Amino acid sequence: MFFNPYAIILFVAALAILVLFFRSWGLEEVKGTREFSLLALACAIYAFFYALELSSTELNIVLIWSKLQYLGISFIAPAFLFFALKYTGRVKKFTFPWLLALLVIPIITFVLNLTNEYHGLIYRSSYLDLSGPFPILTFERGIWYWFHIVNISFSVILSNILFLLMWFGSKRNIRKQIAIIFIGSLLPWLGFIVYLTRAISINIDITAFILPLSAICFYYGLVRYRLFDIIPVARDLLFEALPDGALVFDLRLRLVDFNAAAKELFNLDEESIGKNLSELKRSWPKLLQNLQKPVEKYLSFELQEETSEKDHWFRADIIPLAEDINNLQGQMVIIKDITDQRFAEENLRLMATTDYLTGLRNRRFFTQITEKELKRSMRYKIPLSIITIDLDHFKKINDAYGHSGGDRVLIAFAELLKKRLRELDTAARLGGEEFSILLPDTAVEKALYLAEELRKTVESSKVRHDGALISYTISIGVATYHADIISVDGLLIEADRALYQAKENGRNCVVVAKPA
Repeated sequence: MFFNPYAIILFVAALAILVLFFRSWGLEEVKGTREFSLLALACAIYAFFYALELSSTELNIVLIWSKLQYLGISFIAPAFLFFALKYTGRVKKFTFPWLLALLVIPIITFVLNLTNEYHGLIYRSSYLDLSGPFPILTFERGIWYWFHIVNISFSVILSNILFLLMWFGSKRNIRKQIAIIFIGSLLPWLGFIVYLTRAISINIDITAFILPLSAICFYYGLVRYRLFDIIPVARDLLFEALPDGALVFDLRLRLVDFNAAAKELFNLDEESIGKNLSELKRSWPKLLQNLQKPVEKYLSFELQEETSEKDHWFRADIIPLAEDINNLQGQMVIIKDITDQRFAEENLRLMATTDYLTGLRNRRFFTQITEKELKRSMRYKIPLSIITIDLDHFKKINDAYGHSGGDRVLIAFAELLKKRLRELDTAARLGGEEFSILLPDTAVEKALYLAEELRKTVESSKVRHDGALISYTISIGVATYHADIISVDGLLIEADRALYQAKENGRNCVVVAKPA
């Protein structure tokens, strides 16, 4: 199982809509409540099993969840129409002919889907598409699938028409509520069209995400008519189901409420209610500072927490709680652990600035840091030196020991640089067998001393590879910043000129660049 963000959203939606079903089913029968309950149940089943489908990675398991989805999918269309007919007053009671007419195609669809492997009328073929971030069931549609689609389209269109006619025939003071339900009846078209046309890059059924929104619109319209009250249940469920820590504070920064995730994150208990944020075990000065100045709009920022093991990063979102802009009653804080995200970003940054073979910096990063240090040297008149290095006759090493042997020599030399250099120095592999070292706050004498030490160490060392000992030497050019240098290119050119002279002098030597 692979619980990706899409599946988690559907699990939460299914759970919320299922609560709406249980709350509305047990209420006294009034216009549309029982039909709404059936629609909510069908949507919950659909969303739940589709979430399981998106979380599965094996085709046989995915197909099982796909079949079970049709417990909901097959009956969403009739439930949709049942609700529209009952809510708009077109039908007082559903007789057997009504039920037969509306349920015959959904029942056939459900049965055919269960037995699809014997006839292929729903799906001719199916496979897992592995090109996206997670496996997605992909299929070729069969002939009955299109009958199923026509039935859904007919039910939704008729429902749209019924709600629209009701709006035109209603008094002005209740048109707003009916408009909300009418909008809810239009929403499935968005997901339906996107899914059939495959307008998004990830081939997921967006309808499963849209239908819960329709149910919420229907529910809100019903609440406005005061037919049944399920707002607190849905809100409490979603508040507790949030994977991030959620805390509610009053204007005095006293804790009013928190969810399960915040309980674990802040080590809270029931006695924490009423305490000031500064009294909690995790208060974060930056969070306290931002909450002390109540915001009138959404505010987001990052928090850092240093520990003995590693740094942790969190994102804090502050949401004002107010009936209107002049009536702020408190603030909600959502805390999300983004440590993994920050480390992933850091790893990507390192990959973009690091040579994959040696682990040293690459040419791009070296040029950027050199430009920065050069500007500092020019401004404060402090020394700056560069050492440019070539491995002598590297092609012969590759020819004699293969590229794996050459790579082993490059890695060994890189390790030598890492051990020998200071923390403020930067070593880079510029390409092939060419390396460079940036030495901030270093005059030419110290740079020359380091270069000679490196040359001697390499000359006396050997690299072990496949039972053989590889000897190699290096040629080095040293350049130091002076008044005539006005750019990074100028400094690098002088170092390269000195390196070239070292090669001309017979290699395995150090040459210091002389100002032109």
